[in-house]
Amino acid sequence: MSVGLRGPFPAYIGLRGVVPVTTPSGFLGPFPAYIGLRGVTGEAPTPPSPSVGGSISGGCFSRGRWRKLCREFEERAERIRRKRERAALQAALAAAREATEAAEASAAAAAVEAELAKAQRAIEAAAGAKRVADVLAQASLAAAHSQAVLRAIAEYEEEEQIVVNLLLLN
Repeated sequence: MSVGLRGPFPAYIGLRGVVPVTTPSGFLGPFPAYIGLRGVTGEAPTPPSPSVGGSISGGCFSRGRWRKLCREFEERAERIRRKRERAALQAALAAAREATEAAEASAAAAAVEAELAKAQRAIEAAAGAKRVADVLAQASLAAAHSQAVLRAIAEYEEEEQIVVNLLLLN
């Protein structure tokens, strides 16, 4: 332990002089003054600031170099913009391709449904034609039967007339 300005504290001789190094948790150790610990005066020290314009002034950074950096930045921004546009165009193209395929698939499905409906109507028409043919066949049988009945009635009436004539003549 070394002796600081106000008593026996562990201390660190830093950029701003002797700084006691105690923390609320009781840890003692050497820290620079700009970490945020209280200095000798009790105020929080400020971190050291870099010199203003130290790396730019003095001819280290010319206007030509600045323009070159600006051009490189703009070119990079343009490349990024073109890359995003290309990605957006590819996504739009893929979406259009999927929409076209879906439309073609739905058109094909509609054509198949139309063919199925047409086949169903043909089957119903064939069934109806069979019923009509059955009805016509039954009608021709009924007509033949009714003609046979009419002939039988005509023969019966003829025989009856003959019997009436014979009875009247006698």
